[in-house]
Amino acid sequence: MQTKIGTILDESLIQRAKKVASLRHTTLSHIFSNALSEYLSIHESKRKLSQVEASFNSISLSRRIVNKIVEEDIY
Repeated sequence: MQTKIGTILDESLIQRAKKVASLRHTTLSHIFSNALSEYLSIHESKRKLSQVEASFNSISLSRRIVNKIVEEDIY
């Protein structure tokens, strides 16, 4: 079940979220819902998340790009 809420947010934050929603061809509601869900998942966890766990799925990269990064010689 979905519930409508009212809240006050900074205008620049709303504009940034609208831009992301437009680029991803989704709704502002979906952006806020996902953001809140991720926030709660992180903060409700009983154990401290590693940086990798906390940032999981925050940047979408193709498998090819990830493999290229992993195989890259850092020296």
